[in-house]
Amino acid sequence: MTQNEPNSNSVNTFSTTATTDTDNSPKSTTLHDSLLSARSAPSMAAVNVPVRGNTFPIDSTASSPSAQEARKLKHALRQQAAPPKRPVNPRHLDEFVPRNKKQHPLGSATKHPLPPAQLELLASEKPGKTDEDTTTSPHDPQSSLPPAKQATKRLKEPLSIRPMSLTSFLTDGLRLYISNLKNPDQIPGTDWFSRVYAMGLLPVLVVSMAIVQGGIGLLVILINYTALGARWYKKFFENEIALFDENDYIDPEGTDEAILQLSSRTPRPTPLFSYHIANLLLIMSSMSYQRNEKLVAEASKILLDVTTTKERDYAAELLQRSEKDIDESSTREFGMRFMGISELKTLGGPFAGLFYDDESIVLVFKGTSVLAFNEYLIDVTIQRVDASEYLYGEVHKGFYECLFPDAKPEMYDNQTYDRTNPFNTIMETIFEVAKAAKEKTGKPVNLWLTGHSLGGALAALVMARLQMPLMEDDPLLRRGQEEEEEGEYDEDGHRVRKERSNATTGGVGNGGKDEAGKRTVLAEMLAQYSDDPELIVLRDCYSVASPKLGDSIFADEFARHQNAFCQASPYKSVYWRLVANEDIGPHKNGSRKNKPKTKNRASHPDPTLSNNTPPSTSIPSSIISMWGSW
Repeated sequence: MTQNEPNSNSVNTFSTTATTDTDNSPKSTTLHDSLLSARSAPSMAAVNVPVRGNTFPIDSTASSPSAQEARKLKHALRQQAAPPKRPVNPRHLDEFVPRNKKQHPLGSATKHPLPPAQLELLASEKPGKTDEDTTTSPHDPQSSLPPAKQATKRLKEPLSIRPMSLTSFLTDGLRLYISNLKNPDQIPGTDWFSRVYAMGLLPVLVVSMAIVQGGIGLLVILINYTALGARWYKKFFENEIALFDENDYIDPEGTDEAILQLSSRTPRPTPLFSYHIANLLLIMSSMSYQRNEKLVAEASKILLDVTTTKERDYAAELLQRSEKDIDESSTREFGMRFMGISELKTLGGPFAGLFYDDESIVLVFKGTSVLAFNEYLIDVTIQRVDASEYLYGEVHKGFYECLFPDAKPEMYDNQTYDRTNPFNTIMETIFEVAKAAKEKTGKPVNLWLTGHSLGGALAALVMARLQMPLMEDDPLLRRGQEEEEEGEYDEDGHRVRKERSNATTGGVGNGGKDEAGKRTVLAEMLAQYSDDPELIVLRDCYSVASPKLGDSIFADEFARHQNAFCQASPYKSVYWRLVANEDIGPHKNGSRKNKPKTKNRASHPDPTLSNNTPPSTSIPSSIISMWGSW
């Protein structure tokens, strides 16, 4: 069995009975077996292709079905096999609530146990409406979530082609720059590059991005409103391949193979790169750009001043409508549903979503949009911040603060200081979706991570967080306590760096411990939010065109923790960073000394491991080499 040929017998979720006129004995089959039967058009009088009790007859005595008819049948099979669409998660709705409103406890369709301290807090709260909370919750008052002390701050809005907002931003940036000149101690980061960048290079890049944004806006106007622009656009993209183009299938069986591999739980002795999975996850990353941001903005306006259950429900409906196109395409093409789960502190910018079925979950992060100026700012804000609260070393400020509470010291004032935690929102939602799936199948759910550009960087940070061993001062062990403990910051507001034990030489299994007895963060989160340590299986992360993330300490620790996790896991979960040779994004913030020698993108199904498959006790050197500091 090769790395691209998983054992399909291990995938047996949709067990039904298939009969033919040549063999009347019942046979156990799967959704994937049904797809294979449908596309191969076997030479028998009739075949009933079963999916969850429904059959689709294929009459092979008639003329062979065309490729288009075969695809329609395959789409029908996948749509019927897809799980029900889940409602908008209450945590996602709460991200839109402004800071000056008290967040009410929200229920959840899938409950999970909480630590005793939080259960006591929840039980001690008296039900009923308060003066500060005028919203009537449509959910069960016995919520599975702890009552938050304070709602999230209002989401940052994009600055796309809005002159007044852009002018305000540039004015604020100039004010901040002058403040940095007067008070250099408030600049984040401890290295000389971050400080020089904040003192001089950042204003230059901000102005440059403003000019680029204006040029892009002018280009969009020319394309949409002039004949010359329309002709140029058509000529420029005439060789591009559209998603799901029925007239241009390079690998018509590739999606079937990728779905098989997504669901497979066959252990493997070494890390294996899969071309089919990489291609499917790239398609999913592309689909995340199709969300209707206008509907998301409309929902946000409603939730900023929501007073009734009806208004809240309407906002949830708008959010579902915003992702309708993605969900319908995913259901038809993959047999998986889609749901957005977090706005990552930014309205109209990057967000996190899930593609899911009963056997696997794909966490996808949207990347940088061409017309979203705020996302350019995230990309160019490349000062590093101390990431020791949730990770290690120093990490790209823009990426880190999309997922985790803002790091101190802050160069912003208190109004922009944001301690919300999208990472926890993401993981709690994943656990709920996985629990519902496992209740149906009785099997652990595979969790895959992916993203493009900015989204790939965020996916890598999630991978790093889940695989690291739990430290004594980890925020997971301080749940229910004050976020900012006395003595955690010095008198100047700088975070006190604590010595941390690096128990990373032992193996970390799927929800297990290393030799020193320390849990991984993933294992601790499963213990806190679920009674099932085998609820999910962390699989690989595929990022596309992701920039570098942090300093040499971060690179070394990420490699060390991933090595330990990979040694103990039977699935050898690793991070694959896919880059195009001449793409400036993945190579910025560092040297290009590890640039591949080949000029063209590799098209072989599994080029990474063709000649030097690494031993099971190590991470591929090609992966570690990509993590040079910047």
